[in-house]
Amino acid sequence: MATTKRATKLAFSSIVAVSSASFLFSSRSRPDRSTSPEIGTLPKKISGYFGKVVPPAFIPENVVAALSSKLSSAPRDNLYNLALSRLQYFFRDGDYYVWLYCDMDGNPTSWERYSITQTKPYLVIEMSTKFSQEEDFNTHHRMKVDLQTHLDAHESREGWRVGFEYNHPVDGWTVFGTGENVQCFEEKFDIFTMLFPPSTVDDSAEIQTRDLLLRPVMIDSKNTLLCRPERHAYTEAWYGTEEHLGIAVWKDFKEHCFKLIERGRVDQSSKYVNVTASIKKGMMQRNIHDNNVF
Repeated sequence: MATTKRATKLAFSSIVAVSSASFLFSSRSRPDRSTSPEIGTLPKKISGYFGKVVPPAFIPENVVAALSSKLSSAPRDNLYNLALSRLQYFFRDGDYYVWLYCDMDGNPTSWERYSITQTKPYLVIEMSTKFSQEEDFNTHHRMKVDLQTHLDAHESREGWRVGFEYNHPVDGWTVFGTGENVQCFEEKFDIFTMLFPPSTVDDSAEIQTRDLLLRPVMIDSKNTLLCRPERHAYTEAWYGTEEHLGIAVWKDFKEHCFKLIERGRVDQSSKYVNVTASIKKGMMQRNIHDNNVF
């Protein structure tokens, strides 16, 4: 267990502390944008999207109705504020998400929780970890996310920064780093999928387009499509397209994986998520089970 904890802490430290230069993946193959259809600017995308609102299941129906009305009647000259208003219903004070990390044999190694403690003028998300089901979460870092600058960086992750602080045992929250490693946020949340849900028909087959990959998995015993848009392809995470819209549901690493297992609101409702996925690595296939997780 001590070895596992050290390995997990080292992996987490590399994610938080190393600059984004370590994550450029410049040699990774990417879809050929030269043959892709015109994507358009973000304002054009927003002006064309005033459709169905797909919020988390625990948002009250009257809130959904109010947001739907707001989207349908908003002036087109205030598109960024419209987008931010929509995102504020996905990121609310008190929301939290828990991802379970497993080794290549499917054994739990750590639990990671992101808790939203502030929404304006920017998001504050506290990051907590524990290494066994019986432990309490230890809050060790937090990030400050300016959604406006994130929206402006819709073409590339290199166009914005995240503010990082760590919980110093004596001095409390202490600023560190340059904020270049936006992967800590983008690996878990895809705000562009939240704004522009993919149109899907078949939820049982893998689909690949020039700008989007879709993969079916079983969530709560139902066929569900996950997506990986080109903008977030570098994270190698898979994001929800419906109930968990824009939330990372699954990611497969070289020797481990994470999956979403719980989401909710502090002192209110929560939802346990049962994701069953089969991931192929070359000729090897491994199945991740939920035994002894809850």
